[in-house]
Amino acid sequence: IAGDSMLWGVDEKRLSKKNIVKVRPFSGARVTDMNDYLKPLLKKHPSKIILHVGTNDAADRSSRAILDDLLKLKHNIKSALPQSKVIISCPINRNDNGKASLTIRRLNHHLGDLEINCVTNDNIESDCLIEDGLHLNTKGHGKLAMNFIRNFKSTKNN
Repeated sequence: IAGDSMLWGVDEKRLSKKNIVKVRPFSGARVTDMNDYLKPLLKKHPSKIILHVGTNDAADRSSRAILDDLLKLKHNIKSALPQSKVIISCPINRNDNGKASLTIRRLNHHLGDLEINCVTNDNIESDCLIEDGLHLNTKGHGKLAMNFIRNFKSTKNN
């Protein structure tokens, strides 16, 4: 699982009994930054990659531009590792910036319209954010982790 700072509180040891899930947060990461951040991770040939990124793009980019970058990133990973399953984790709504919040809602709507494997995070609401209205609190990290686990179970044999 790789992405922006929303992942900092997700405990990888609790995501898998066999300790095979790794969580790699990159504070401030934008979708296009992930091409570089993922290079060392892709060398390990993971069977699944969950991308949780887009939060930092939402303040100054359109939902369509972010979606295009996410799909490009997914394509780049699939080109490098055709056997890997690439899953997009829908960005979590933010309460710190009205435009960013609207952009994320639109982006998640676009993602929902596509026939791709996504982790939906619509169960993470404002009571899961710390005072900055952007980052997750303990409850939010727990819900995000459970959403990842649900996705692992539903895609186990796919």
